[in-house]
Amino acid sequence: SNRAMREARITARLHHAHAVPVYDAVDHDGMPCLIMQYLPSKSLQTVLVERGTLSVAEVARIGSEVAAALAAAHEVGIVHRDVKPGNVLIDAEGSAKLTDFGISHALGDVTLTSTGMVTGTPAFLAPEVARGIESGFASDVFSLGATLYAASEGTPPFGVAENPMAVLHRVASGQVNPPQRSGQLTPLLTG
Repeated sequence: SNRAMREARITARLHHAHAVPVYDAVDHDGMPCLIMQYLPSKSLQTVLVERGTLSVAEVARIGSEVAAALAAAHEVGIVHRDVKPGNVLIDAEGSAKLTDFGISHALGDVTLTSTGMVTGTPAFLAPEVARGIESGFASDVFSLGATLYAASEGTPPFGVAENPMAVLHRVASGQVNPPQRSGQLTPLLTG
């Protein structure tokens, strides 16, 4: 779609050390295709599956890197809309890079059901997004907090459930489980 191409081209204007660059958006047989940097890496999701949790120091470093990329995106008017451990890539040096900016939205994928389908879990959504309100800069920040919470605590802030609708309901209620093992990061995460 034209909107998808437009959004992708806006994303291509974002240049930040901790954001995976999008070089171009091209039309391939009527489908928008993004041309992105290839980054040998593991997603934070994979790292957490392998290790369970990360140290407070590691979470703080990853958080500051991803937050810097998100701030740069917000400055140029880009809302990410899908900040979660699967979209944070950790390279060979341990550096964090945020990927997949606004792509789900650019592809017209904004309804809750399709978000649930695509992400597998609504666990990292902000409560207002779970209630059906459009994502904004603040909801990206919430999702970053939820991502760092999961890295530190070993579970997302609303817990886990087999049923995505049950998780969605908990997210919409905004009842976050207080951090238990995040030490000095606790005030930041709850903030």
